[in-house]
Amino acid sequence: MCHIANALQVISDKIVSIPNWISITGVFVPIALSVIVLIMQILQQKSNKQLQKRIYNHEVELKCFDSILQIYSSFSKSVDSLPQLPKNLKERIANKKAWYESLIEIDREMYRKYDFAVLLLGKEDDLTKKLYEKIKEYDDIISSVDNLSTDVTENDEKNLLNLIEQYMKSMNYDNFDQCFSKYINMKHFLETKE
Repeated sequence: MCHIANALQVISDKIVSIPNWISITGVFVPIALSVIVLIMQILQQKSNKQLQKRIYNHEVELKCFDSILQIYSSFSKSVDSLPQLPKNLKERIANKKAWYESLIEIDREMYRKYDFAVLLLGKEDDLTKKLYEKIKEYDDIISSVDNLSTDVTENDEKNLLNLIEQYMKSMNYDNFDQCFSKYINMKHFLETKE
């Protein structure tokens, strides 16, 4: 047993005592690193939340952009449904029932898109007001077509053609398309997102 005690004494004499600063450093460095990692994780989480919010907002804006384009497309169909020349008007009147049905179908689509625009933008928005105005003008044309008798007079044709011409003029860029520019102008859309 004496030999073991002597051997332990020799080993303990050879072990150099560790300075206190090394012991303190060994305790506080891991704690400091843990705090730094925690702070970095909190900052990264906040950054991720902001990025997710920006991505979500961008997706919503793109969906709204697409919806406005659909509204524009639906109202543009109304122009395509109307003849612009007296010769074409006579052809349409000759096939009044089919023409009237196509006008009604486009009118229904315009009303649906108008309702959607009201949900999207509100009833007091300039664009929704313009859409409502265009629907009423288109309804006047439909009413005139519906009231045409089998014996269409030249005066009936002239009145209908005047309504159509007025509607066409009101659907040009300055009177109609421009109302959409703040919603679908790509340059404006991209500039505001940076």
